[in-house]
Amino acid sequence: MRLGRGIADIRSALHLRMSQVPIISERTASAQFAAPQARWAAFALVLIAEIVLLSMRFDTSSLNDDSGEWALAVAITPRLIRLALITVVVAAALSWSKAVRELNQSGRKPLWNRTAYGWIALHAAGLLTFVWMTAEILERDRAAGKFAGYWTVAWAASGALTAVSWALAAMPWRNWRRLAVQMRAGLAVGVCVALSVWISESFGEGIWQPLARSTVQMVHAALQLLYPNVICEVSNLTIGTTTFSVRIDPDCSGYEGMTLVLAFFGGYLWFDRDSLRFPQALILLPIGVAASWLANVFRTTLLVAIGSSWSESIAMGGFHSRAGAIAVSSIALGLVIVARRSHWFSKASSQAAEWKNPTAAYLVPLLALLAMMMITGAFTSDFDYLYPLRVAAVAAALWHFRRDYQLLFGQTEWLTKPLSEFRGLCLAFAIGFAVFLLWLALEPLGQTRGDAEDFASHLQAMPRTWAVLWLAFRVIGSVATVAIAEELAFRGYLLRRLISADFEAAPAARFTWLSFLISSLAFGALHGRVLAGSLAGALFAFALYRRGRICDAIFAHAGANALIAARVLATGDWALWT
Repeated sequence: MRLGRGIADIRSALHLRMSQVPIISERTASAQFAAPQARWAAFALVLIAEIVLLSMRFDTSSLNDDSGEWALAVAITPRLIRLALITVVVAAALSWSKAVRELNQSGRKPLWNRTAYGWIALHAAGLLTFVWMTAEILERDRAAGKFAGYWTVAWAASGALTAVSWALAAMPWRNWRRLAVQMRAGLAVGVCVALSVWISESFGEGIWQPLARSTVQMVHAALQLLYPNVICEVSNLTIGTTTFSVRIDPDCSGYEGMTLVLAFFGGYLWFDRDSLRFPQALILLPIGVAASWLANVFRTTLLVAIGSSWSESIAMGGFHSRAGAIAVSSIALGLVIVARRSHWFSKASSQAAEWKNPTAAYLVPLLALLAMMMITGAFTSDFDYLYPLRVAAVAAALWHFRRDYQLLFGQTEWLTKPLSEFRGLCLAFAIGFAVFLLWLALEPLGQTRGDAEDFASHLQAMPRTWAVLWLAFRVIGSVATVAIAEELAFRGYLLRRLISADFEAAPAARFTWLSFLISSLAFGALHGRVLAGSLAGALFAFALYRRGRICDAIFAHAGANALIAARVLATGDWALWT
């Protein structure tokens, strides 16, 4: 009896002790996880807003011609800030999973305390001082004169105070130090990319002219194969035909593309060094540089040929501005493919056939859309007559990954719960209708009637049959291929990738402020309408959150685009499609 009573007492004590342990529900844990992310997102948005407003308010170009050393120190500050942003963006892109892990660990402790509020107040004071001193230096010429040095040092100190107080308000110093350690590899590559850009800008004047002269000579040899009369003046870097000629500027000499390819592939070699064979992999660096220069020669030759035999507006418009980016991107992507698939360069090339990238099904359709936009934009000027190629490119990508979408889109319950499925689609369409009204309300803020008139004039100039076909492809692309590709990328991948590195393991219905805000803002930035696009992205995310199905977001997006297409065709308000 005593033994039984003792065991009963022990059980009662354990039960009392366990009852005193606080139980955290899943909703509470999710809220605690989301709160630090929302805080970091808010601080990031504040920093971006401050940089944008300062760049809009002040312009240091007026100091470029000033011979004073203090004025020059102020004039190069925007370049230094841009290089710093390049470093941070590259580091974040390459070390995103490590950064998120460290930020999540640091967010377990309460950060909203008196110290944080003190740093926020100091940041506000430093920002006001920095704005006032910037106005004094740029508008009252304080950087030149007897006390120029004191003014410049005080101005730099106020800027440093503004930046440091923002960082310490966002997160304690010890967390920043641990974050830097976790991202050290990405930061190293980011610094290399920033230095490459700086070298390209600073020392390009010394190397671009020899490259330009060799480019003119190579283009001259290529054009002689196509045209009987070729104009070539190496002294002033002019090349062309009797009907169309161009002058090789620094941007057209090829050194920028060579620098970008070198920086990009150098970073790739560092991050993928464990699976590459050295030193033979280093051979790809000079190959990439040479390929970039030859691609620039081919681009310039094609530019002259298009301007001479086809359209001068297309040559100096879309082709001149986009062909270089297409060439550099193609070379970089091609080198990575060669490095991974070649037995001579890669250690794991034999396993390439067995390896499958889970992100491809989500991102390739949108990448195909963007790539085709660049290609068709290079061969059109004011109106994209080749829009049907965009639809074909996205449709081909979706068809290629059709087996991956069977599970993704096969979550409906029409046979068991038809009424519930019908209500879900009705709500998704209602969200699409809300996006449609929102888009119409905000559209006049960014469009002019001139855009609509130009669009209508180009459409009327087409033969009637081709115009009808073009409009049909425009509607199909907007309602079907574009809606699916964008939702797969933004709500299917990005929104969940911001929650976990293993994005497929993250539930689609899981809400965090960081993933919600960043994915919505990125969606708005892609469409060139930050306000309207971000609000539309937020509503499409809400459609996804309701039942955790990507189909609902796609249906809401398709519904909004279908309503916009119907309004365009019914009223002729072509500005909605420009």
